[in-house]
Amino acid sequence: MNVIERAECLLDSGSSGNMNFTVIAVYCGELDAKTLETGLAALQARHLLLRSSITWQGNTSQFSPTSQPVPVLVQPLPADQLQAWKPAAMSALRQRFDDNGEPLWRVTWLRGDACGQLLLTFHHAVADGLSAMALVQHLFQHLGAGLNAGNATELAGVLEEQAPDLEQSFKTDRYGAFAGSCQER
Repeated sequence: MNVIERAECLLDSGSSGNMNFTVIAVYCGELDAKTLETGLAALQARHLLLRSSITWQGNTSQFSPTSQPVPVLVQPLPADQLQAWKPAAMSALRQRFDDNGEPLWRVTWLRGDACGQLLLTFHHAVADGLSAMALVQHLFQHLGAGLNAGNATELAGVLEEQAPDLEQSFKTDRYGAFAGSCQER
């Protein structure tokens, strides 16, 4: 499997009363259900917020830990691959995160033979755009390691080297983002 070919964010800015968003990651290569399941479980194990659910008591909500795996909806990748993610992403965004003990993120897998698209939809309380892109990077590290189990350590290093430098990709002087490090303060 190749490293992420393209990743984009799509924000639901209130059409259903929420601020959740979906990251669309396009991959090339073969991916099987067991490898995806293992990669998602490893990502959840690595990040506490991905093991969180929400509980409502009247009008008050609170976060609770959950051991449920992330829900994965598998759909065939349509022939029009370039725009395949749009209806699936919009559907995932409009689906609210309910009080059912599931994690506050979900995955839609548009599965093709030699490529596909992974749509990761996050509740706004557990991720933002930058952290979601880092989560996608971590997922692809786990997927790559799962597909090349004999060479996982070397592959993780290669993926880390090829990963985009978020400090440069999202640099903005306007808001002072990445202006200094914690040691400089």
